Amino acid sequence: MSLVLDASATLAWLYPEELTGAITAAFEMIADDCAWVPSLWRIEVANSLSVSLRRGNITPLRRRESLVDLQLLPSSAIRRPMTTSGAKRWNWPTATT
Repeated sequence: MSLVLDASATLAWLYPEELTGAITAAFEMIADDCAWVPSLWRIEVANSLSVSLRRGNITPLRRRESLVDLQLLPSSAIRRPMTTSGAKRWNWPTATT
């Protein structure tokens, strides 16, 4: 079964205080199968993390760790890859960083 993963569900997975059993189950399914994401998914997630950083809600290290955690999902799990230039714009780690 494929899921559509939006930025809010992704952020709930990244922030422990927002994590629920349903989010955990969804990411387990994604790791086993795949998820479709909206075309702006990576930008929305990176922007939300950047806003949290600017507001002092997370540290630069936490932002980086969150993006790295998402990179650990199997490449086949997320459908709609971001271009390298888009990844650089939002400081999203790529295979080369």
